[in-house]
Amino acid sequence: MGWEYEPETVWRAQELYCVDRLSFARVAELTGVSATTLEKAGRENTAWRAKREEVAQAESDIRVNTIKGRKVALELLLKAEDGKEASQMAFAVASLEGL
Repeated sequence: MGWEYEPETVWRAQELYCVDRLSFARVAELTGVSATTLEKAGRENTAWRAKREEVAQAESDIRVNTIKGRKVALELLLKAEDGKEASQMAFAVASLEGL
């Protein structure tokens, strides 16, 4: 897939497949690269599969850590005794909720 397409097209296809985790058919629609070519590249290029799995794991870790962080922040907010500390924690909780 590297020779017949501009590098930007190849990078975009890789991003759509690895980061956005779209199917080869959908990547083909968005890039103009045939699904067959993309499937062949996916089979031959194990780096694409590894990147796709790495991104999926990272997104999962982020979601888990965000939930844990919200829990800690809420617990601290509930334990806050003075007004300033409570307002700072309330701001932190609200910021985390906005992520």
